[in-house]
Amino acid sequence: MRIFDKRQRAIVAWEKALIERLSEFLAGFGESPSDAEIVRKALREIEEPLQILVAGDDGPVRPAFVNALIGAGTHEEAEREANQIAVLRHAGETGERELANGVLQKSCQEEFLREVSVIDMPVAAIRNQEEVSLGFASSSDVIVLVASAGHPLSKAALYFLRSVRGWRKKVVIAAETADLSNANNERLADALSRRASARR
Repeated sequence: MRIFDKRQRAIVAWEKALIERLSEFLAGFGESPSDAEIVRKALREIEEPLQILVAGDDGPVRPAFVNALIGAGTHEEAEREANQIAVLRHAGETGERELANGVLQKSCQEEFLREVSVIDMPVAAIRNQEEVSLGFASSSDVIVLVASAGHPLSKAALYFLRSVRGWRKKVVIAAETADLSNANNERLADALSRRASARR
């Protein structure tokens, strides 16, 4: 499965080549260390896959959403410690290891992850690992907040939204079982709108 089509991949390759030429040009003029780091950072970012952060309360709903997103059935909440953040990346062989910052890195073979990395983050993690959590949030291209139709936004979810509001990130709210609550859809949408607006 490819996220980018042929034209989009060509644009990415063109941008990468342009940054590399800029780096060579600046090197000829004795670029400052700060300028060099800016160019290196831009090159790293364009080489990295898109990053989607999936946040939500503890339980099976958030991992189930991640499974559906990447097309797998192997990512389970029970495999991790409570409130542990997991990073899912593509690799030739499956496996997992815990990084120095306590994050669980999982290697998966799903094709979706060739161009996208997924961060699975319990919203409660932001209180225990605030620096790590906000670092992932700030670097993510899209944030998906998985909520419950019965309780659209928990206190932990609201705290998470308030913590990331300064970056003006695109936040998608995915309401679990909303399709089974037709009679309450308008009330659900109103509750989501009112509670989400509280972060502004």
